[in-house]
Parts: sequence; structure tokens; C-alpha cells
Amino acid sequence: MAGKTTDTQAARRTKYGLNVAVTMIVATAIMVLLNALAGALLSSGPYRHDMTVTRQYSLSAQTLKVLQELTEPCRIVTVMATSGPYGQQAIDLVDEYAARGKHISAEHIVPGRDLGRQLALLQSMRDRFKEQLDPVHEAMRDLHDVLEKLRTDLAPGQQALLRQLIAEEQLSDESARAFAKQVASVYQARLGAMQRELAGVEQQLEQPMPDYAACQQQLETVVADLSEGIFAPTIAQFAAWAERLGTAAAVKEQLLGLIDQFSAASDQLQQAQQAMLNAELPQAYDDLLNELAQDNIVVISNAEHVRVLALADMFRQDESQELRGERQTQVRFLGEELLTGALVSTGLAHPPMVVFVHSADMPALGPRGTHTYVAERLRSVRFDVQQWCPTGQMGPMGQPAPPQPMPQPQADQQVIWVIMPAEPPNPMNPMASGSEAQIAEFVSGRLDAGDAALMILSPSQVFSFAPSPSANVLERFGVTAQLDRVILTQRVLPDQRKIAVNHHSIRTWPDASPITAALAGMPGVCLFASPLIIGVEADAKIVPLVTVSGEQIWAQTNPDIEHLAEATFDPAAAPPDGQFVVACAIQRNDQRCVVVADPLCFSDTITTNADPGLRAPGLAGILGAAYPGNAELFVNSVYWLAGLDQLIAASPRAQDIRRIDAISPGGLVALRWAMLVGMPAAALLLGGSVWWVRRRG
Repeated sequence: MAGKTTDTQAARRTKYGLNVAVTMIVATAIMVLLNALAGALLSSGPYRHDMTVTRQYSLSAQTLKVLQELTEPCRIVTVMATSGPYGQQAIDLVDEYAARGKHISAEHIVPGRDLGRQLALLQSMRDRFKEQLDPVHEAMRDLHDVLEKLRTDLAPGQQALLRQLIAEEQLSDESARAFAKQVASVYQARLGAMQRELAGVEQQLEQPMPDYAACQQQLETVVADLSEGIFAPTIAQFAAWAERLGTAAAVKEQLLGLIDQFSAASDQLQQAQQAMLNAELPQAYDDLLNELAQDNIVVISNAEHVRVLALADMFRQDESQELRGERQTQVRFLGEELLTGALVSTGLAHPPMVVFVHSADMPALGPRGTHTYVAERLRSVRFDVQQWCPTGQMGPMGQPAPPQPMPQPQADQQVIWVIMPAEPPNPMNPMASGSEAQIAEFVSGRLDAGDAALMILSPSQVFSFAPSPSANVLERFGVTAQLDRVILTQRVLPDQRKIAVNHHSIRTWPDASPITAALAGMPGVCLFASPLIIGVEADAKIVPLVTVSGEQIWAQTNPDIEHLAEATFDPAAAPPDGQFVVACAIQRNDQRCVVVADPLCFSDTITTNADPGLRAPGLAGILGAAYPGNAELFVNSVYWLAGLDQLIAASPRAQDIRRIDAISPGGLVALRWAMLVGMPAAALLLGGSVWWVRRRG
């Protein structure tokens, strides 16, 4: 045992403690290093992956395509003071844009804490209007200086003259003396209030982004109070007394002196005010200032354009849950749609104009509108959306009103005419040809003029006796619209009865056109569709967009809408290849047109959650947001018609369907018991199994 040393208990405790401490330090350093490396790798590039089931942090195909098409730097700044999931979700989304777009930079500002950066943001917004605002700023500054000089230099002398007049012994008219006293008192009070008002204007003009509209209004009020409230009535009254016979020479001289003083001051104020009014304030600046004054905003800007989104607009109530009567409703996040729309609009010098052309009894927009949802989709990317009735609206008492003027686009602004289903001709009354003939003539002229059109056609029994004017327009392109027929398919019920149904689910989309290539995987539906026959000798490029097929499918001629289910399969009316074309895209030279032979394809009945009380035959079970392909088809068609093919892709709205429904109360109770009892029981069972195995060993 000689020469062997034995560590004492204290030494062993120290050695082992040091080993543990070093191990913990090294492990912590490794974890910090790994987290830093992972953060750097996951902040951008292909290493980022969304592991959430609902793909909450994934950008849509359209957004990714828009980001790829960006060629100029774009800055996205969040100014968020709200803590909580909503504000954080918007911030996370902006970071995702910056990570996926090489030309996108993101910045986050907390009001009050990042005051310097917030002021710098406002200054940068003001600098965008520098050439227009500098004359406005200078004119307001000049008027401010004139008022300040009047208050400090001219007013004391005017007040002294008023006091001399009041003290003048030769002023025999006591009413004149009382009036002079009143003028002096009111003038003094006005000068005191003016000092505070000018200080407020001075402070506002020193801001990084001044409220010029408020300053202008304040300065106009000050000038009006002086010129109209004091100078004008005083000059008029003093002039009357000066011209009155019997007025003493000394009094007249003082009156004329005051008149000269007040007239000169009033003229100087009027000239400075007119110079301020001549310097026109840009309305765009005032609008931007009001938008930036909101709480919790996202600012998207490039070299030419600025868009401001409010956090409150990025969320909407889930109407579908309200319709189902659920107690806890959720909100849907629309931030990606708005951000992507802002990026699209900032890249357009003149966003296209989309005009819904409708008949008097079927408006497209407004309270009774049938296509408000798809119009909202276009407005989200700042398209100029309007509606127009060429035949004139009906008055409140049923009397016809004159047609409104046709919307006039700006220079170089693309126009897309969305032709809504119209009233067909009446063969029983040839003199009343219906509004469709007038609308068809209009769209034919617009196509010849180089505009684009999306024609939505509707079937009718009338077209068995009289040709459809809209169909005649398509004939010149080589497309025949059989609007006297409705496509039906036969279905066998569980009781073996056979019925005809008019709705057709769409699961596959042709990939020959960019309009539908982006709709892969999205379900759609057709109602009351009519066949489109594409001629083999058509001189235009025609691409089918929607086809419906089935084993027993046919086109029913002269359909009885109220008794469609009673129709029987007609083999002679079945297509040779088992499918019908319902929509197509037409391009001839620079002319573009999209035709959809289904009046309900893009209506709110299909694209939004419908009234749960709606139980019309053929509609049950197909309403609601379960068919996003319909709205996507409309938006992509408008993009294509506007020549914006690069924007066509699956939009954020296509992911607007909840993938996981809310947990039921029973399921929530079961989940709680599984966590409280199931997991401990599983741990005990596993531990007992290990003990038993070791005991046997």
C-alpha cells in the first residue's frame, strides 16, 4: 500500500463537482452553438419547413411566384404595439416573406420603444412627396411668419392707435368709443389665442411627417377670424364714421390711420393665404398619413408605391362556424392574401379595371349582388372593380331609369369586361328583345376595340326558338354555345331509383392553360352548365378550361328547371368521348376572351358559405367553401385576360379551408382523462414490465 494516495472525501467532491460543471458548460455551449447554427440555416433557404398540420407558416404557390417575379427591392415594416398571437402571427408572416424573397427586407418597430426608427420611417414616407410638399411647406411657413409678425410687430402699434382713439376727447360719439373698446378687447383676446394656435402649427410643421391638412385648416381659421371677424367690420365701421359730417379732424385722422393699418394687414394675410391655397396638397399624402396613424399596421413599400395594411383587416370572423351554431368562433388570418395583393399592386403602374356588366334585375355587386366575393378577391390586389348596367337600373317605384355613363379607364389602363347572364329575348314579344342583345352588341364592340372579356352564359328554353345573341358573338371565334341545353348525369339512389342531377364535381383541371394548371388538387363544381362546341377550323387558339364527364351524361334539350330530376338518360344526346366542355379560353392575335357556360359558377352561392336554410333541389351538400376551385378559376381568368400570366398560381384563399375541425366537448374530456390517467398508467405499466424482465433475468 506504500506510495498509493487516497483522495479525501472533500477532494473527491471537488473533482466530481468540477467534472459535472465542465460537462454542463460544454453541453450548454454545444446547445447554444447548435441553436445558432440552426437559426442561421432555418432563417432562409430550403432548410425551412413548416411542420404544422394546418401549414400555418407556409406561403401559397401564388405568393412564392410573386416573390420570384420581384425584381426591385421591397421593404415590409411592421409597427405593432399589440402583444398576443394576432400581432405575432403577422410578424412571423412578414419574416417568412423576407426569408423566401431575395428582394424583400423586413423590419419590426414597437411604438414608444423604437421611437427613433419610427420617426425615420415617417420621414422616409414624407420624402416620397418631397417635390410636391416642399412648396406646400414653404407657403404654410410664410403664412405662419406673416401671422407671427402681425402678432409681435404690427398688432402692438394697432392696439396703441385704438387706445388713442378711445382716449380722444374730440370723439363725441359714445357709441363709436364703445365700439373701439370692443374691437381692442376682442383683438387682444384673438392675439392671445393666435399665439397658442401658431405654436401648434409650428410644432406640427417640425414633425417628420406633418399633418399639412390640419395645419392648413388651422391657418385658414386664424386668418378668417382676423380678416372677417375683426378687420373687415372694423374697417367698414371706421370708414362710415370718417365720412360722416361733423367728425372732428383729429378723430378722422386717427380713423383713417387705423383703416390703413388694418387694410394693409388684411391684404398681406390674404396674399399669403392665397399662396398657401395655390400650393396644392397631394391627396395621396393625406391618405397615407391617415393610414399610418392607425394602430398596429404593416407598411409595404418599394421605390414608387406604398401600401399600409391594418392588423384588424388581416383577420375575419369564421362565418361557417356561426352558421353551424358553435359557441366558440374562430377568426381566419388573411394576412398573406393582403400582403401578396399589396406586392402585386405595388408592381402595377395602373391596376386593371374590371367592370361587371349586368342587367337591371341582376346586379353583380352591392347588397343584392350575386358576385361580391370574387369582386372582393380582385379588390384585395387593388384592381379597380366597378359595375355597369347598359340598359339602366330600375327605380324604387319600378320605373325605368336612364343608363349610367360607361366607366372610363385611365390612359394605358387595361379593361376586363365581366359579362353577367342577362335576360334572354322574348319570342312572344319581338319588340322587347331583352337586355342580352344590347349587352352582346356591346361586348362585341369592346372585343374589337382590344379589350378582354369574361362571358358568363346562362341556359334558357327560349334559345330553342331564338338564337342567343351572346352565342352569336362566340361563333366568329369558332365556339358554339348550346344554351338551349343543360348537362345532366344519371345517378342511382340506394333504393335503385334513377334520377338526373345537374351538378357536376370537378376534380381534375386541364394543364394546357396557366389558368387551370394552378388549380391542381382543388375541387370545383358546375351547376346548370351548357355544352360548348369547339370548331375544328377555328382561327383562334381555344383551350378548354372546364370539362365534365360521367358514364351516363347527356345534354338535355329544352330543360324543365323545376323537374330536372325527372329527366331520363338520352344516349343520343351523350357526347362521343363521354365529356362536355363547359368553359374555354380564346386567344386570337391580341384578343383574349374566357367563356363559362354556367351562370352560377362564380356566384356567391358557390364561392361563399350559403344560407343553411337553402334547400333547393340540386344544391344540398355542395354549398360553402368546400369548392375553392371556382373562385380561383375566376381570379386566374381575370389575371390571364389582363395579361398578368405571371401572377397565376394557387392563391392564399385556396388554403382557407380548415383542415382540422374543432374538438368536440366529448373528445376534449377524453383527451383530458388520457393526459391525467392514461399517461401515468402507461408509465407504471412500462416500469413494471422492465422490473419483471430484470427480475426474471
